[in-house]
Amino acid sequence: MKNLITNKANLTITGANLAETLGISIFNIILLTYAKSFQHPTALVSIVSLGSIVPGMLAVIIGRFADYSLNKSRFLIGAKIVQAALYVLLGLIITRRTFILFLVVVPINIVSDCLGIYSSSLRLPILKEKIPDERRQQVLGLNQSVTTLLQPVGQSLGITIIAATHDYALAGYINALTFLVAAGILMIGHRTIDVRISAHPQKRRASDLRHQVITILQHSSGMNIISLLTSVIIVNGVAASIDALINLFILNHPHLTVLPFSVEILLVNVGFIAGSVIGSLAKSQFLDHLSYRTIMVTVTATILVLFINFIVGQNYWLLLAGMCFSAFCLGQLNPKLTAQIIATTDQTMIGTVTGALSSLVTIAVPLGSIGLVLLYNVVAPNAAYLTGICFLLIGIGALFVKQPQADDLAS
Repeated sequence: MKNLITNKANLTITGANLAETLGISIFNIILLTYAKSFQHPTALVSIVSLGSIVPGMLAVIIGRFADYSLNKSRFLIGAKIVQAALYVLLGLIITRRTFILFLVVVPINIVSDCLGIYSSSLRLPILKEKIPDERRQQVLGLNQSVTTLLQPVGQSLGITIIAATHDYALAGYINALTFLVAAGILMIGHRTIDVRISAHPQKRRASDLRHQVITILQHSSGMNIISLLTSVIIVNGVAASIDALINLFILNHPHLTVLPFSVEILLVNVGFIAGSVIGSLAKSQFLDHLSYRTIMVTVTATILVLFINFIVGQNYWLLLAGMCFSAFCLGQLNPKLTAQIIATTDQTMIGTVTGALSSLVTIAVPLGSIGLVLLYNVVAPNAAYLTGICFLLIGIGALFVKQPQADDLAS
């Protein structure tokens, strides 16, 4: 950890990430509150929720665009300044509640989120150049933990700001300020993150580009591409529903513990955040030697135990322990794969590869969160639990598909 603190490139990137994450978290909850303030809020809240998915679905295109941006640090600073300008504009027009203005505010937020993905894609080649291989996973974990910790803080601040002032324009200006702070940190540390790529990526046909992305993902994960994508989609889809399912489960089983409902939910949320942060930052020889496949099997099996517990054990403390441990594994999982992608990928392809993976995850999340919760409410709780169990068993099975040999990868 001492090496991370003294690495100037890491300090610059993490400091900027801290500022912008706080701003994004503040405004995401405020935008939902703004939509809810209209006379018929249901459709507008749905539009906001759908809008939050769009940037992730476009991640592969945005990542490819980032690969074509040669001066990474300059474009990274520029992205923060443009985001700040967008929220100043938003603050100027959000003074009234009209449907036309709402249809302008939501696209502004979507464009800003797309710029956030663009910034993330720009940061990865900088990490490849400035952070040693053996420290890269921990740096990625540190930035992931910053996001995990600050999201609930930002949401609480956003709710507080609206409750105290009822001023949505002020929230827009505060968000603009956080991006200006991020840009300022990047400017101050510009020399520490200055990375310039000498040439644009080679132009390839879509089929050739797809083959290259698949090859990189197989090399990075040590898994067959079908095995990797099936497990990633299933785990992220099912995991996206688990918060809502836990809330409903605890609500419908009021005597699991002597604790009040709110405290039970709070403990689960705190446990998940703590597990995720510890998992993101933990480093040891044992953890370093665990393969991506091993960690994925572990986290899938843990979520499977949680779903079985919903039906059979119905034990709150097992539920709490399972959430903590699955969060710990997820905290290890994402930085490990991203670090492997950075290590094995040319700088002109990093954004494309990570963007492709992000797009698949984004598609999986609403399918799981909506589908399983819908089954719970419309059919029966056990229907949702059993469906989740079936998908998780498929995910575990996919993880044991034969690993490709070197000859297969080269073909």
